[in-house]
Amino acid sequence: MCQYCVAHGMGTRWYLNPKNLNLKKAWEDADIRSISEAIALGGPKLLVETIATVNALVDELPYSEQNLEVLNKMSEQSNGGQIVPLEDAINILSIPQKFDVKIGLTYCACRKQWGGQDKLSCMHLEPYCDALKKSQGTLSKYDRYITPDEAIEICRESTREGLVQWVQWGPMPHVIGVCNCELPYCVVIKSRLLSGVRNGAIKSHYVAQIDPKKCDGCGGSPQCLLACNFGAIRFSRLEQYSVVDPTVCFGCGVCRDKCENKAIGLIDRENVAVAKDLW
Repeated sequence: MCQYCVAHGMGTRWYLNPKNLNLKKAWEDADIRSISEAIALGGPKLLVETIATVNALVDELPYSEQNLEVLNKMSEQSNGGQIVPLEDAINILSIPQKFDVKIGLTYCACRKQWGGQDKLSCMHLEPYCDALKKSQGTLSKYDRYITPDEAIEICRESTREGLVQWVQWGPMPHVIGVCNCELPYCVVIKSRLLSGVRNGAIKSHYVAQIDPKKCDGCGGSPQCLLACNFGAIRFSRLEQYSVVDPTVCFGCGVCRDKCENKAIGLIDRENVAVAKDLW
């Protein structure tokens, strides 16, 4: 398990621990509420602008391990997240209703900033989504409350589109939402890949694995390779099948959905020796 599951999961993933999805209860703590409201009121625009500035400082890359740990600690105490496959996103979105915590649909700040697109693909929990209503000039505008079934269908459709699911905390371990995005738009994926800020997008608890007996390489144009946001898949033209590099894979499961031959599955990261400690 990742360090946050050990500390906050109570035997499960940190984001599946019901306690961490009862945001109304968490907001009874003034400090937690203050941090979350700050993210909601200025967060989406500020997050995009700040990370864009960080990623632009190419002369300082790669960051030292010490500086990265400072950035990761700051993220832990404010805002960050972890990549999750569709099945985990579905489980996350099924829990809040048990506490009468509603789900709010919001526009994707990353797509608005980098692509000029108004795409309703992000979901935030009550009362965080209510704070978004008060936000003026932010990119991630609140749209409406949706049912868990609607939220789950948005994630299913997003997966079919090739989008990656990301569960967001604010602060750790309190879940404030689930987003669906992709490169070149997703600012948190770019933060992780360009700057190495781990807590921007922690790898999931899974690794993709391809069965070479089922993989036919899609006739020389492997759809899994084209779908991967993380550059974790290579294609052997000699053997005519694709291979996943488990040390690079984030375990989002998008490649799995794109495989018509059902040759790709997700396995537990802890069962892959070379990847089990790579978060």
